[in-house]
Amino acid sequence: MRYLSWRTLRWPLLAVTILLAVAVVDIGVRYVPAIRALQQGRDAAEQARTLLVGDLSHIDRQRIDQADALLVGAAADFGGNSSVLADGWIAGIAVHLPWVGRQLQAARALRTAGEDAAGAGASLVGLAAQLADPGNAQQPLLQRMVRIATQSAPVLASAQARLNALSRDVAQIPTGSLLGPLQSARQTLHRDGASLVNAALPAISILRALPAAIGPGQHTYLLLLANPGEERPGGGYIGAVGQLDFSDGALTANIFRDSTFSDPLVTNIPTPTPLDVHLFRGHPWELADAGWSLDFPTAAAAVERIYTAATGVHPDGVIEVDPVALAGVLAITGQITVPPYPQIITSSNLLLDLNYITNKARPGDPGKAYLPPFGHAVLDRLLGAPLGQMPALAQSLALSAQQKHITFFFHNAQVEGLVSGAGAGGQVISPLSDALEVADGNLSGTKGDLFVTRQLRFQALVGADGQVHDQLAITYQDPVQKNPANAHLMINSGGAYRDYLQVVIPETAQLDGMAVSVNGSSPRQVAPEALSFDFQREEIGYWLIVPYGGSATVTISYEGPFADISQSPERYTLVWSKQTDALTWPIEVTVTMPGAAPRHWTSDLSIDRSFSLIAAH
Repeated sequence: MRYLSWRTLRWPLLAVTILLAVAVVDIGVRYVPAIRALQQGRDAAEQARTLLVGDLSHIDRQRIDQADALLVGAAADFGGNSSVLADGWIAGIAVHLPWVGRQLQAARALRTAGEDAAGAGASLVGLAAQLADPGNAQQPLLQRMVRIATQSAPVLASAQARLNALSRDVAQIPTGSLLGPLQSARQTLHRDGASLVNAALPAISILRALPAAIGPGQHTYLLLLANPGEERPGGGYIGAVGQLDFSDGALTANIFRDSTFSDPLVTNIPTPTPLDVHLFRGHPWELADAGWSLDFPTAAAAVERIYTAATGVHPDGVIEVDPVALAGVLAITGQITVPPYPQIITSSNLLLDLNYITNKARPGDPGKAYLPPFGHAVLDRLLGAPLGQMPALAQSLALSAQQKHITFFFHNAQVEGLVSGAGAGGQVISPLSDALEVADGNLSGTKGDLFVTRQLRFQALVGADGQVHDQLAITYQDPVQKNPANAHLMINSGGAYRDYLQVVIPETAQLDGMAVSVNGSSPRQVAPEALSFDFQREEIGYWLIVPYGGSATVTISYEGPFADISQSPERYTLVWSKQTDALTWPIEVTVTMPGAAPRHWTSDLSIDRSFSLIAAH
């Protein structure tokens, strides 16, 4: 065996020794300070957050300047002061090593996230400074917001982009065990990063929309007060309608009326067929029931048509809001009373009490005359809220929009683009996947949607060829109401729940069958009342009666090429849309991919949902 001599080994060993020495020096001189910079950036951002939390109206110039300086320093720490973690030669080697590589990947992800958070924070601090400036206090808050949003449009766009990037950054931080400082930074970022995004993004979206929506010029919008206790396919029964007039950012007039005001004025618009057959029976269409289309822009057009025929006013858009959204507002601004009425409305009783009051369910309830002044009172409370409540209100309104308790339509293309991009436009979507929406049209003359419960179960059997066999089962329970006020809301139709049910499925679906079981009886095969195609979707309509104190189950089976076989392995996705204004109901989803065990999900329809699976190799 031939041995290598010292003469042969000394030069390679010397080279390795020099390389290690250089690495040690480089780590000490550049990498350790870079890690320290990340810690300093995190601490500075945390100090800035502490300075700025709470009521914006109590934040003085000194605190804003301190926070601004801290965020500038944090941006430098997350930027140039730690850039060696991204482009250093040792980092380029270490990132490929086990364990060490994960630590470096985490440090890089934390650095990027911190840089985006600090940049967005610095932008928002500047906007907060303008809003809180005492020199601007003489101008009404709404006009002040419009002016600042107009002047700061690039800043708002940049902050929004930074916050969206922050969400992506946080998602890319490696899981698993990290070194102490990195572990602490990850925990802080997961907590405070999500808090920053959730609080700031809704406010930025609203500010960006304000100049075009209510800025220079004259603007008129309809504000619909809808009732989720009496659902129509496109939202709740419209109890009252407000007309809001804006001039150069200021609200100049608002008129609230009972929705029946237009009934004697508009008598020549025909009613949609299902609504006419099962309720109106030749009576002309009314504004209260104009939300018949599942597509909110289409429903808004119907509202505008009737309103314009009654008043001559051509609105610039329609906003629909229900008591669930208004309860979120009162949770922040506090309870209200509506003179001359004695009832106290709180965030916890708003939905049920508003139905009691407007339907005279209890002695002393005034009826529908309550709705117009109630609309005024809530609008005054919202527009008159102090500056400090604005971030929380923006977050609450954004959540209500996500849950479809507020829905918007604007004729202005820019504003409508922002609204639809945020998922708040109520459009019927047509994704390139399996898609589902269940919409109830309560034509009972009752407030049954407050009490009739649903349980929705969906099963998908996915074939290797992309063909999917779906089955949807909807079970309704209509319990007897023992509370006298509740029972009063169910007196029409004998308490039965009379529902024009619409199930919206992919346009390419083939209906295999429908069955109905009432009170646990054996399912009987039925035919749909209507089968139509609109918005690139297929709509199945069925007239269902759920007996008072009883139950009914509707089962629909269909199939189609819903899975994606253009990529390998095959992918299946279900997009389940929530009905506008609907209350939250539980859902169960089961998907069976080729050659795999079934996968189960239990969720709810508080928001739109999506479920996805990839076939096993």
